[in-house]
Amino acid sequence: MVILYGWNTIKLASFKPSNIGLDVEMDEDITIERRQKYFHLFWIPFFPIGQLWVVKKNGSSDSYEPSTKMNAHLNALDLSYKTPWYTFTLLIAAIVTIVVYYSLIEIKSYNRNKSRELELAEKENKRIEKENENENELFSAVSNGDPDTYFILGDSNSIIISCLKVVSSDANMLTCLISQIDKCSDYNYCALEAFAINEHLYNEPFDSVVVSKADLMHSYKNGDEKILMHYLPMRLKGFLKIDYPVFVFKGVDYENGKYKGTFKNIGAAITQIKFKQAAKSDNNLVLDTALIKKSLKTGEKFVLTGTYTGSKPILSGNLLFLNQNNKVDTCVLFVDGLTENLTH
Repeated sequence: MVILYGWNTIKLASFKPSNIGLDVEMDEDITIERRQKYFHLFWIPFFPIGQLWVVKKNGSSDSYEPSTKMNAHLNALDLSYKTPWYTFTLLIAAIVTIVVYYSLIEIKSYNRNKSRELELAEKENKRIEKENENENELFSAVSNGDPDTYFILGDSNSIIISCLKVVSSDANMLTCLISQIDKCSDYNYCALEAFAINEHLYNEPFDSVVVSKADLMHSYKNGDEKILMHYLPMRLKGFLKIDYPVFVFKGVDYENGKYKGTFKNIGAAITQIKFKQAAKSDNNLVLDTALIKKSLKTGEKFVLTGTYTGSKPILSGNLLFLNQNNKVDTCVLFVDGLTENLTH
């Protein structure tokens, strides 16, 4: 049977009887010991439960309780022994374990909070860096004043949104076309669409305004509404630099092997347009490349026609052109029945 708990003793001191006032003749037979009694759990001392005297026969491991008279004599001796600390081993271990456990929880919580603080600080630093980068890009765009740069303006409540499209610039001023933007979720699209004239809706000239570069940058940095005072007070909010076409899908028709797809360019004007078909086995649409326009202005429609075999037209390829910087650029054309995309 395994004993999991109980009590035991540890020797504190050992005496010959004659050394503690007993008969010298007893020295040959016995030894007297002072022992510490303790409770143990799994043989590990848990806590002390008092001290006692025991008598041991010389040459034997057996021990006995002293007689009543001898015990009275021994207890009257001026002898005292401190309780050994190791009789608290299990209790100390339990306390240390609890302390370590909660310390680790605190350390883990501290590290987690510290990590979170560092993460938030890093995000804030990146946000500030991005904000500074955007500001530098914006100020550079204002300073350069390149044509086909669009500046987004708004009031403090973001109720009125307007857009300036740069036509020309000098060292201090920008000459721009101005158009109000209807409230929408994508101001990039709206800014471009605002200047892409649709002949079926209106064909009136845009107002032309001259604005100070210094006023534009000051309004963005300080938040005051100094721009277009003779229209509505506004401040600079952002910009777009578009030197490539942006195509808006306007519809597709196909029937009896004939295909017609229509797009509208709301981006920059382009020239020297060519189409190169991708080498894919499922392509069944052949475009009439001779009818593709060789140049395309902002707001102008772009129509692709061709013939196909099978139940619906399928085609993918690249539209090559020269952008505003006179560099070769590409848009990807994808046709799959009524699904049609022409994207930069």
